[in-house]
Amino acid sequence: MYRKIRIFILVPNLEGGGSERVVSQIVNNIDRSKFTPTLVLAQKKGVYLKEIAKDVCIINLNKTRVRYIGLALIKLFRKEKPDIVLSTLGHLNLLIALLRPLLPSKTVFIARESNTISERNKEENFPFLFNLLFRTVYKRYDRIICQCNFMKNDLIKNFGIPSEKLFVINNPVNIDEILNKSLVKKEILPPEVNNIVFIGRLSKQKRVDLLLKAFSIIKNTNSHLYIIGKGELREQLENIAIEEGIKDKITFLGERDNPFSLLAQANCLALTSAYEGFPNVVLEAHALGIPVVAFQSPGGIAEIIDENENGFLIPFGDIQSFSNSLIKVATHPFQPKVIQNYTRERYALPEIIAQYEGVLLNTIK
Repeated sequence: MYRKIRIFILVPNLEGGGSERVVSQIVNNIDRSKFTPTLVLAQKKGVYLKEIAKDVCIINLNKTRVRYIGLALIKLFRKEKPDIVLSTLGHLNLLIALLRPLLPSKTVFIARESNTISERNKEENFPFLFNLLFRTVYKRYDRIICQCNFMKNDLIKNFGIPSEKLFVINNPVNIDEILNKSLVKKEILPPEVNNIVFIGRLSKQKRVDLLLKAFSIIKNTNSHLYIIGKGELREQLENIAIEEGIKDKITFLGERDNPFSLLAQANCLALTSAYEGFPNVVLEAHALGIPVVAFQSPGGIAEIIDENENGFLIPFGDIQSFSNSLIKVATHPFQPKVIQNYTRERYALPEIIAQYEGVLLNTIK
């Protein structure tokens, strides 16, 4: 009888980030006739927990930080001996690479890289140490899945990862689910206003401070900015809004389980990140036919946005041009159905899941 492949999928938790959303989609949709998925969490918490299919076994390591789960992982993998371990998120991936000599030799280890490492490492307390570790131990993975070509080239150029170990699989987007959620309207945005939406963590990487400064230039226009997300910089950003005289034209909404009902009513999604991996939020906006105004920064965003077709790309830090585009987007003849159909063709969930399954099966062989 054909034996199903046992795959353990690791993620710190299922809080509301892009990687966590992708993990939940992989776990729920991977072919059950070929794979038996198990979800391994450092902490069993997060908004996506309720979306995990009932047939998925969840192992809770019950550790508050990734750094504390090393011994638990060694014990778990030695006991269970899964066929494949797929891990995601930088610190967790690095930990697995460091532990690899202590883990079962017959288990295949695959990393899903979620960000542009050379940029993310700059924010670590010891960037040199992290760069050194990625250059030396990351090669221990059998395969590394990158979300975009930029990320793949970053690993080759800056960390010496052999190209034959690297595979590019874009993030998926469940368009039908997003469309259904967008119909649940909790609030109605005024259609006569140029409604601009930001969705993301209020962290240093997202550079929401630049968005506020760009928005302050157009504060006297009929525009309003909605900021969806939580993070350590919220108070600082609220103070910037006060200083720039735009407090009354910005609404901080906090985290939303369903941001799509509001996003579907927007004129555009704004993204000002200093760097990205392959931002899910851009795909989700496009799934709704909403154009995106974004800074061109390291990562895969330039591989998603087609200038004048589904959004505008502005050189990073050019606040005046970004501000101009926030106004221009309201009158530019974007075609929502074209944006939507293009997104479905390239990033539909079944196609992306099939690509993951292909890499997993070929690696096992």
